[in-house]
Amino acid sequence: VDQAEAGVEIRHRSTQQQLAANAATSRESYARALRDLRERGIISTGRGWILVHQLDELQRLAR
Repeated sequence: VDQAEAGVEIRHRSTQQQLAANAATSRESYARALRDLRERGIISTGRGWILVHQLDELQRLAR
């Protein structure tokens, strides 16, 4: 995890299937959740990374 100027950058080597399994959900549900967070401007994603732009909002949603 790196503190980037635009937020917190998380680098990973896991596939969406692996990340979904770690979250105890399906890959489809995981992908849908990521899409929703991207559309709301909370995160950006790419191959091997997630950039959290609104950490406070992400933490609020996790509660």
